[in-house]
Amino acid sequence: MPEQPYRDDDPTRQMRRPAPLRSPLTGRPTVQGARPGASPGASGGASGAASGGAPSAPDATRVMPRPAPQERGSSARGAGVRPAAAPVREQWQPYVDRDDTAYAPRPPRSGRPGGSGGSGGSGGSGGSGGRGGPPSGPRPGARAPRPSRAPRRRRRGRGALVVVLLLVALLVAYPVSLGLVAWQNVRTVGDVATAAGTPGTTFLLVGSDSRAEVEGEDGEVLTDTTGSRTDTILLLHTPTGGGPTVLLSLPRDSYVEIPGSGMNKLNASYAFGGPQLLTETVEAATGIGVDGYVETGFGGFASVVDALGGVTVTLPEPIEDSFADIDLPAGEQTLQGQDALGLVRTRKTDARGDLARVERQRQVLAAIVDKTASPGVLLDPRRAYATAAAGGSALAVDDGMSPFGLVRFLLAMRSAAGGNGVQLTVPVSNPSLSTDVGSAVEWDDERAEQLFAALREDDTREVQRLAEQWEAEAG
Repeated sequence: MPEQPYRDDDPTRQMRRPAPLRSPLTGRPTVQGARPGASPGASGGASGAASGGAPSAPDATRVMPRPAPQERGSSARGAGVRPAAAPVREQWQPYVDRDDTAYAPRPPRSGRPGGSGGSGGSGGSGGSGGRGGPPSGPRPGARAPRPSRAPRRRRRGRGALVVVLLLVALLVAYPVSLGLVAWQNVRTVGDVATAAGTPGTTFLLVGSDSRAEVEGEDGEVLTDTTGSRTDTILLLHTPTGGGPTVLLSLPRDSYVEIPGSGMNKLNASYAFGGPQLLTETVEAATGIGVDGYVETGFGGFASVVDALGGVTVTLPEPIEDSFADIDLPAGEQTLQGQDALGLVRTRKTDARGDLARVERQRQVLAAIVDKTASPGVLLDPRRAYATAAAGGSALAVDDGMSPFGLVRFLLAMRSAAGGNGVQLTVPVSNPSLSTDVGSAVEWDDERAEQLFAALREDDTREVQRLAEQWEAEAG
């Protein structure tokens, strides 16, 4: 009969199976090679020897689970049960972060509870419970977040904003202060009656020569004759619907009808009734309503040129005139106050007389406007304020003119003097018309009416086309 293995059927002698160790991080059993529900008896490591009751030697390839502590109050000695091992307190393992810095022990996860583990087989261990949810709140021992650098960037942004605001204030305050210096020296000539307004904005620009004593830069007398007259009469028109600005010269000897005085030279209206009668005469002769009146005296004219440090003009041929006290060579040159004043006055050195003079007047005015707006003047406060004071003293306006209106006039003059403007003289049929008041200038009525009609309709592009056509026909 084959030998049977010894088996103790006494239930009191059976050793209590210890509970498996579980990882504090994952909650799973830490026994290597064991599967949930497997019987340790099947592996051959739980039964004792046949006679002595001593447990067999453990398998070197396996790690036996630690026996569970004996419940308090039970007595194994009296029942003949082998005493269980002393309870072992489970230790927390330190949590290691990615930067290899040890923190305090990680507490159990809180949140959604883990699932219940499966039941083990006979003598086997139960399945592990489900994994807990994410921890609530900050991890103990975690480092405080770095302070945000947004306040430093905000301070830099505020500094840049302050600099921009200061630059804008300077760019606005500087021209405004120049305008105030000029405006406080501007004189007024009273109300100027105007006809019904026409589209666009039209200024009447008059260069008056009282022939009183005019002093140059060094105080010398430039002229000592008497009498009041106008040597320069121009219409400056700015359209509202787009198009070039027009600067139209009206010869001072134009033979026109003066309201209440009959036919006479145009500049006689200024001598008879001042700016008011001159404005009425121009409106009646052209049919164009005047929106603003601007007058400059030749005495102040020379002061403005000197304050600018001279203006640059180009003469096609030399000019010598003892009456105007000038002797200028041909070509590009810089004129001071006395020479510039003589250039706009002279007319006996050219066979075209007054027609040639109005062209030189427009040339000098354009040079003054261009020099005034140049960086060399605007970036030099001393010269800029001196020019503003001299320019304001040289100007006289009607009572309806405002500072903003004067700025619009200056901007229109700059536009007309530039490449986008149109400069021309009213068409003339006879420059030496013999009349009761002497030699006068007779307008070409047909062409003059075409020109005036285009201005009344605010069509400056048509004016530009007519000017180019007449210039081409003149050859």
